[in-house]
Amino acid sequence: MTEKRNETRKPLHVRAWMVMGGQRMEAKTLNISIGGMAIQSPLNLKSGTKLGIIFQVHIGSRFSTVQAECEAMHSIFGAGGDGFKTGLRFTQLSEAYRQTITNFMEA
Repeated sequence: MTEKRNETRKPLHVRAWMVMGGQRMEAKTLNISIGGMAIQSPLNLKSGTKLGIIFQVHIGSRFSTVQAECEAMHSIFGAGGDGFKTGLRFTQLSEAYRQTITNFMEA
């Protein structure tokens, strides 16, 4: 399998909320880049599934919330039976949220 990522990833282990069809479901973040993130959730999201994601990053002494629209790129069952690991690509990310992620990546 060929690696397709171009951006540096940074570990991020916080609770997140997936938003699909007006419903929210909890997930756990695994890592993040400026172009997307990996999450772990009970759902096996098919490639191409559209969803919103809401999470917080810790920068300095405060937490900042980030909201983005995403597309699932792949999903695999995680080792240990903890749900599915899903790669998300950000499809809509405001400039302010993009800057928040950039600040987190550089911290």
